Amino acid sequence: IAVIGASADAAKAGSQALLSLRNFSGKVMGVHPRETALHGYPCYPDVESLPEAVDLAILAIPAANCIDVVARLAKRGAGGVFIISGGFGETGEAGAKLETELAAICASTGIRLLGPNTSGFVAPNVPLIASFVPGVEQLKPGRVAVIAQSGGVNLSLAFLLERLGEGVALA
Repeated sequence: IAVIGASADAAKAGSQALLSLRNFSGKVMGVHPRETALHGYPCYPDVESLPEAVDLAILAIPAANCIDVVARLAKRGAGGVFIISGGFGETGEAGAKLETELAAICASTGIRLLGPNTSGFVAPNVPLIASFVPGVEQLKPGRVAVIAQSGGVNLSLAFLLERLGEGVALA
């Protein structure tokens, strides 16, 4: 997994996304133009410098940059992308154009997409937490999958299940 837009600043989504992966047993990397390591993970200056293709890339970068980065990730053989960034169809005509371009890249390359403008996913049974939302690491493994169109609703239901003593399999 690579976090594109990794950051040392705990207030930024790229930092929280990197931190959310701390219980994941697989390889985690960051992409940052100047840092060589963040939160204990190696960082590379760009997508082309990653030592191997990634199964998942988490994008915490401006929407305008996502199109080019997704195309470059697809060219490198990435399996999928999760785009935290907003600024797509929800913002009007210019954002809708970006979203159309993003959809075209995914359709032509086969790269899978979660988002854009989403809070990610939680799979405590794996364990894999891919999110920028603080507190998701507290969710316990369980049998209930929560699937909603809204990431906010999705995680709100997952946190409610947690308070009720039920874990989640996927949110």
